[in-house]
Amino acid sequence: MLSALSVYIAALSSILVSITTSPVIAALYLVLTFVAVSAYLIVSGAAFLGLVYLLVYVGAIAVLFLFVVILLDTQAITVNEATTKSSFSYELAFSLLVAASVTALVALSPATT
Repeated sequence: MLSALSVYIAALSSILVSITTSPVIAALYLVLTFVAVSAYLIVSGAAFLGLVYLLVYVGAIAVLFLFVVILLDTQAITVNEATTKSSFSYELAFSLLVAASVTALVALSPATT
């Protein structure tokens, strides 16, 4: 139950990383993705790997991304409206494909109790 929830949270937050227009919010969604993957690893029995993943990715790489994004002048970067409207349909189609794939993997995985 908890492993499926962490998989869905990781998939949803990784989709939100690519959809979000604000780089700071995208970096925070990336941190949420790393935390959800770490939680999945801990729940599935790889506690050491999950904690190392949490330390390395959230503690170092994601914080570095966040500092770089905050230090950059995000007001100087403009996004073309036509590009965002046309790419949204591709992002939605990709999101639905990822959601269907995760659902199929969770449904077909053997239940461990």
